[in-house]
Amino acid sequence: MREELRQTELDFAASVRRRDVEAFKSFIAPDAVFVGEGVNRGREAIVAAWAPFFAPDGPRLEWHPEVVELAEGGALGLTRGPYTFTGRDENGAERTSSGLFNSVWRRQPDGTWRIVFDAGC
Repeated sequence: MREELRQTELDFAASVRRRDVEAFKSFIAPDAVFVGEGVNRGREAIVAAWAPFFAPDGPRLEWHPEVVELAEGGALGLTRGPYTFTGRDENGAERTSSGLFNSVWRRQPDGTWRIVFDAGC
């Protein structure tokens, strides 16, 4: 089950690299909460906040899990690892920043994983 969650996180990241908003959306639980520069609650608010990443000339965000852990029983999982953001500042100069992300996933009755909490620092 841990490897399934690792692959789900990798597929989630790949959806952003490909700029595939529909695939991205499919990984997010309807009641998810993403914490970043602000707090976004619910799938639609999260997708709207992430819209720049799906624009053809938008910023890039790449990440991968280095830690994958499951709660006893396997209903919840945690993924954590490094991310790199590349975008443009207000003067048009490219800027890069990096940090760590933490995501909490909930296993669905059909065995798929949906992200319920996400935060980067």
